[in-house]
Order: sequence, then structure tokens, then C-alpha cells
Amino acid sequence: MNKWFTVVIFGLFGGAGCEVTNHYPNHITEQPDNRQLCSSLIAGHRSNLEPMFEAELYAGNFKTDEWHDALKSLGVATSDSSGHPRSPSSVLQSTLDNLVQVKNPADRMRLEYLLLGSRMSLEERRRFDTYCVAGDVND
Repeated sequence: MNKWFTVVIFGLFGGAGCEVTNHYPNHITEQPDNRQLCSSLIAGHRSNLEPMFEAELYAGNFKTDEWHDALKSLGVATSDSSGHPRSPSSVLQSTLDNLVQVKNPADRMRLEYLLLGSRMSLEERRRFDTYCVAGDVND
């Protein structure tokens, strides 16, 4: 009798935690895709990144600056065709758009560190790679 009691108790309580009940059977929940996660990540950091981009863009000695060299290597222009400075927001967006296109993960990580590292932690930059970079980061 003790044997059946143990089996019944285990069956009742052991299986209870494994059952998944959908309280809203007509409601399909979707996990956010990487584009949504990327947009959220960037939106959450934009207010920190734009002032840093503004300070770097208007710094006096940009000819020998690693930050500006990183922008140049990505092909990001800091001024428009008439020579006027581009807005920090525009330069930031161009930078992000071009960073995700860098195929070599080591090069991309170095550029992310140089351009974003003072305002985004390593963990946040890893999330940027996971959510924003198309394909596998470890190619």
C-alpha cells in the first residue's frame, strides 16, 4: 500500500510542475525578433551615445584621433558635401549601420570598443552583436 501511495503522490505533484496551461488559447505570443531587440537596445543607449558622438565630433585634434580613424575606416562621413558638420545623431546612425556590415568579428569588436566602448559595457556591445549583426558573429 505504501508503494502505491508514493506513486500516486509523485504522479500528482511531480507532473504538476511540468504542465503548461495556456490561459489565452486564441492569443499567440511571439518572442521579439532580433530587429526589435536591436532597436530597443539602440534606443536605450541613444541618449548616452549622441552626446559622446557630439563631443568627439567637435573635438579639436581629430586628425590623429583613433575615434575619427575608426569612423573613416567604416566610411562614415563627419561632414556633408558642402563641408558642414553632420549632426551627431546622423553620424551615430551611420556608424551603427556600417558597424553591422563589418564581416570580421575581431575588427568589428575593435571598432565597437573604440566608437561605443566609453558608453556601452562589454556585455551591452555583445548584445549589440547578437541582436544587430546579421548572421553568426563567430563566422
